[in-house]
Amino acid sequence: MDWLKYFYALNVWRQTGVYLAVLVVGAIVLNIVVHLVLKYLNRVNARRGSVWVLRIINALGLPLQIYIWAVLVCVFSYVLADLFLTTPHHSLFNPALSLISLAAFLWFLFRLVASTELYYLQHLSAVRNHSEQRSAIKALSHLSQLGVILLGVLILLGILNVPLAGLLTFGGVGSIAVAYASKGLLANYFAGISIYISRNFAVGDSIRSPDRDIEGVVESIGWRATMIRRVDKQLMIVPNEIFGAVLLINVSRTTDCRIHFKVHVRYQDLPKLPDILSKLNILLQQEAKINHEESARVYLDECAQGVFTLVVDAFARGNDYLACAQLKENLMLQVSDIIKASGAELVPSAQVVLQK
Repeated sequence: MDWLKYFYALNVWRQTGVYLAVLVVGAIVLNIVVHLVLKYLNRVNARRGSVWVLRIINALGLPLQIYIWAVLVCVFSYVLADLFLTTPHHSLFNPALSLISLAAFLWFLFRLVASTELYYLQHLSAVRNHSEQRSAIKALSHLSQLGVILLGVLILLGILNVPLAGLLTFGGVGSIAVAYASKGLLANYFAGISIYISRNFAVGDSIRSPDRDIEGVVESIGWRATMIRRVDKQLMIVPNEIFGAVLLINVSRTTDCRIHFKVHVRYQDLPKLPDILSKLNILLQQEAKINHEESARVYLDECAQGVFTLVVDAFARGNDYLACAQLKENLMLQVSDIIKASGAELVPSAQVVLQK
């Protein structure tokens, strides 16, 4: 035990240096051991294929290593206080260590939730039409994060020895003021949860509202607001509570794309209209991209100011907007060709408006 006598014979600053060196070397060795153990567990689990164990190992690594260094700082601070302070300080060590442990534990849980969410979202990327599943996963992730926060608050109150009875009494009075001050934030939060649960729209859906100037593709649904990418590529940030008070149309969930347009024929071409209508209806019946389970027809709509108006009304299969626009363009050209081939003449829309 001669080395102990030699150690205590040193002055305070040298003892501090020795303490620091021992703690740093110990922390480094312990970090290396933790890294090797986690690496070994990761390799063993890779052969077994357990998803949850892999998520736990990946989430535990960084918080555990930082926790070791944080404990080192806490212990070294305790040693410094023991060497240089004469006032009582021992009662501060346990709460400080408990707070560090709580912070590391909550960090681990947040990383576990985020890692699990990312894992399932990556596996959904290979699946078509997964927007609803994606929204459900994000909803569960948000609820899990909220649960972690509530758990951390309860443990923190226990560490600080805050009596829950008094807190609840104070909360009964103060919660009214807090709820009033944060009613907008709470409304947006619960509206976001409602969006996830009801699944009226999900990330990747194209939506629009006739009541508000809202139109675009949903990029993300957050705690407070939903991000929508407009057609002009501008990012629109919409508070979640608005979606509970407006009429909303989910364009992405359209079963069939409607094709509807009008053409105008001269009054002098009345004898040719039966033949034209017959040929145009045959055209729609022979078009493979038209959904024939729905109404598909060409009919005479009105006659005004010496002009007959023909209406083409049909539904294209699917909800691909570009394919629908191309089909509509082809139909308009074919309708024009049939009318001209029948010896009739089209009347421009601008001329019809002027005549009216």
